[in-house]
Amino acid sequence: MEDNSLEQKAQTDGEKEVAKLEETPEAVQTETIQTEAVETEAVETETVETETVVETTEVAEAVKTTETTEVAEAVKTTETVKAEETTEVIENAKVGDVVEIIEIQKTPVTKEEKAPEKTISTEEKESITAELKSAQENGTPIDVVVSSKARGGLRVDYKGMSLFLPISHFSLKKLGNDSELDEVIGKTLSVNIHDIKVEETNTSIIVTRKKILDDVIWSKLEKGQTVEGIVTSIPTFGVFLDIGGVEGLVHVSRLSKGRVENTKDFCKKGDKLEVKIISLDRENNKIGLSRRELEPSPWIGAEELFPKDSVQKAKVRRFTDFGTFVELKPGIDGLLRNGEISWTKRISHPSQKLKIGETIDVQIVSVDEKKGTASLSIKRAGENPWKDMAARFPIDSVYFAELIEISPKGLIFALNEDVDGFMPRSKLRPIMRGKDVPYSLGEKVEIMVTEVNAENESMILAPKLDPAIAQRFEDDKKQVVKFKKTKDDGSFSLADLLNKSSLDSLSQIKD
Repeated sequence: MEDNSLEQKAQTDGEKEVAKLEETPEAVQTETIQTEAVETEAVETETVETETVVETTEVAEAVKTTETTEVAEAVKTTETVKAEETTEVIENAKVGDVVEIIEIQKTPVTKEEKAPEKTISTEEKESITAELKSAQENGTPIDVVVSSKARGGLRVDYKGMSLFLPISHFSLKKLGNDSELDEVIGKTLSVNIHDIKVEETNTSIIVTRKKILDDVIWSKLEKGQTVEGIVTSIPTFGVFLDIGGVEGLVHVSRLSKGRVENTKDFCKKGDKLEVKIISLDRENNKIGLSRRELEPSPWIGAEELFPKDSVQKAKVRRFTDFGTFVELKPGIDGLLRNGEISWTKRISHPSQKLKIGETIDVQIVSVDEKKGTASLSIKRAGENPWKDMAARFPIDSVYFAELIEISPKGLIFALNEDVDGFMPRSKLRPIMRGKDVPYSLGEKVEIMVTEVNAENESMILAPKLDPAIAQRFEDDKKQVVKFKKTKDDGSFSLADLLNKSSLDSLSQIKD
């Protein structure tokens, strides 16, 4: 009976132990951070501590007193996991695993790793600052070592003191990326002091490379040198080019040997142009450039292309007081003088007969390839009307003509749309009222042809006078006194200056 009681007691105790072990997974789950909990808590707090104590003696006893496969499997899969990083624990843990996670110290990650600065004393810092102020005042460059990249530029070291080189002062041109900054880390650069700010708790020193780089570029430039530049801007008066970090101007007149009407049609931003340096002004930071000097002359072969006396099409380009420049082909302009515009019309300004941009027929009077000049004529492209002019306008023939121009030498009248005549001021004496011309511009005046000179291409006119006025003028001319010398010394007497009637009057007064 006692054996049976003992056996029953052992069985009862074993059942209790089995029941206790069956409850163990729940206890473990309540005291152990499962994977999902670990993920959430690890992200939010970055440090998780979980300790699970498993009473190994009880587990071992339970294994001995029960053959339950589930309990045995639970014991086998129970393990302690130690991870150096929370993310590894999360990836390796399985639901139901017992894990131990140690606290992980998070190290912040920054975009730029700051190099450790050498510790210098306050006295050393003040001494270095004073040295840098002196360098700034004198414009003396200093050598610094690039320690690291920083936001907006580079940190550089000078005798253990950290200075800042902005990206805008690193190069004369805009950087496309930071690769050039990476390449200089650890290297020595020459810089100038740009700005120093000393405060109670901090000293800020900005350095620059601009002046040093600028001086290097200018030292390499020479007048007459051929360089390549990149178009940076295109105003109406020319084109600005970047030639290695400094800008130069190609004036519109020097862009090409051909005429450039619109600079924006000639090139665009980013284009590369080969140019010649024609002037250097370091003091005012100005560089004059030219492209036309590098172009072949368009006049080569011009004499053969435009033979003398040939008639060519040309485009009116611009006016001057003495004539018109017309384009025979791009780069070749000829001069059309005012006197070569018309056979019979007196042209004081080319705008009287021509318009900018119109195409006209011209005759080649001459072409000089070496000098790059051409003389042109419109009137010679047509027939000369002067051989028949005397027949068309006989001497003493009378016409009503319009006064179109008044000059110090005389008046110009338009006999018709094609023919002008000239009236010298000497012809106006019979009707002159003092110094004033008796006619006004646009007035129709009765005139008379007095001379036609085909060789000189001129027609002389005179006013049509009333017969009585003409006779009186002729009589007055006969009374003109001819001066003559009366003394050997070349002097004149009063009598020499007076006519006979005036002398008779004086004699009567004397008597």
